Amino acid sequence: MKIKRWKIAIAIVIVGLFFTGTAHIGLSTSIQKTETVPHTTGTQSSFDPFMQGWTYRKQITIDHSKVTSDLTNFPVFISITDSDLHAKAQTNGNDILFMDDIGVAQQLNHEIESYDGSTGSLVAWVNMPSISSTVDIVLYMYYGNPNCDSQQHVEATWNSNFMAVWHLQSDPTQPTHDSTQNHNDGSAHGTMDASNVVNGKVGKCLVFDGADDYISVPDSPSLDPTDLTLVAWYQPKDENQISGDFLVKEGYDYWGNADGRIYGFWIHQEENYFGGEFETNTYQQQDLIGNQPMSVGIWSYLALTFHKATQEGIFYVNGSINGIMNPCDSSVLWYHNPWDFVMGANRFASGGSHVIDIFYHCDLDEIRILSTPLSSGWISTEYNNENAPSSFYSIGSEVPIQPPAKPQRPSGTINGKPGTEYTYTTVTTDPYSNTLYYTWSWGDGNVSGWYGPYGSGVVASASHVWATKGSYEIKVKAKDQRGLESNWSDPLSVTMPLIYDYHGPSFLDRLFERFPNAFPILRRLLGY
Repeated sequence: MKIKRWKIAIAIVIVGLFFTGTAHIGLSTSIQKTETVPHTTGTQSSFDPFMQGWTYRKQITIDHSKVTSDLTNFPVFISITDSDLHAKAQTNGNDILFMDDIGVAQQLNHEIESYDGSTGSLVAWVNMPSISSTVDIVLYMYYGNPNCDSQQHVEATWNSNFMAVWHLQSDPTQPTHDSTQNHNDGSAHGTMDASNVVNGKVGKCLVFDGADDYISVPDSPSLDPTDLTLVAWYQPKDENQISGDFLVKEGYDYWGNADGRIYGFWIHQEENYFGGEFETNTYQQQDLIGNQPMSVGIWSYLALTFHKATQEGIFYVNGSINGIMNPCDSSVLWYHNPWDFVMGANRFASGGSHVIDIFYHCDLDEIRILSTPLSSGWISTEYNNENAPSSFYSIGSEVPIQPPAKPQRPSGTINGKPGTEYTYTTVTTDPYSNTLYYTWSWGDGNVSGWYGPYGSGVVASASHVWATKGSYEIKVKAKDQRGLESNWSDPLSVTMPLIYDYHGPSFLDRLFERFPNAFPILRRLLGY
């Protein structure tokens, strides 16, 4: 006791030379523990996916050198096999989402043609509001949200100029689905079944056997446009196939027969080439455009356009002009008793019967009808995209959602007494302004549960009582509402000297708390 009193006397003399005062040790606060709740989201047009449950993204950069003119509302073809999608996306691809920027951004309309969750193989179409021939354009693919429904907007992916879009990727025993709002679904005929679905140029496609296979789509006003673009990928299986149309809008001809071919792609058997065709109401009956030599087993991207104001028809092969007719006959796109749109066959016999009697051995993929003549820039860009998608764009590395920032070092009493409750504070922020929860490690083997919720940037506090004398390090970390955790804060060192046997903070306790960096020699002397 004499030694202890001697130390105290010295301390009183020393500090009396500097200061006389008091300091208040922190008050206890009451903290309630709550649990995080999984967050789900519905369809939205502008939002930050990282704030709505998504956890990963990748940047997709479109190479402007593959874009031959500035274009708007262009459906970009995306074809990738990605191990990250396999590991982290929903098995049905419902959580795959495309945005035009990071942070709060605009959702891009997209259609998933196919997705295989076992491999991460994705075939999709993303409507880009604009793409540039001079500047690379970027978009972002998000995934990794187990709680959302499908994010597709299939019909909105194809603007109002698209009258029909057939991907031909599904079992033909089911309706051949049109992705546009016009619902021009087709029906298979002959012996077509699931075995007719094969690997195509753009995802899967349909093979037609040349014996009795074809698909017909009932006539509708949307299939009878005044201006036109007809697009398809075509791969012949045999040479010198019988003259006629392997893809055609049927109708009645000049003579009143049911073998009129209002618009389509036709084959010239003797000279073994193909081109574009329009029906006319003249003795000549057809305007034929282009003459692409037949190449068995080789895919060709075909496009036929007609502009009523100029009476110009153009036939393209693989993005380049193969033939032009200007002017076409004034009766081109003459819809005299229009009939079905037919894939893989046509009717060539005379008479009024609608019976299909000519069949073609070929593969067909990605057939589209538009009510506008697409520009040469659009057609060549579309060919570049679909012919070699991996060179049309590049895909960046995976970026995960970021956790909250490391909390600030705890603030509060650094010298105290065992058995007394002390309060400490900290703060941190979340990059997406998510709700935060905190856990505290008190350095004595006790770690708190998760306390909260706190807003991002809102000061959090917690209290603790140390039972025994010692030195302790206080740390704290945060997590957001999805469970993403920050790193531990830098530690705050706290000492509990236990040199007094009376209750309440002493004069020295209050002094050292108020001036934590003063009197280092005295602190060591007294064991603080």
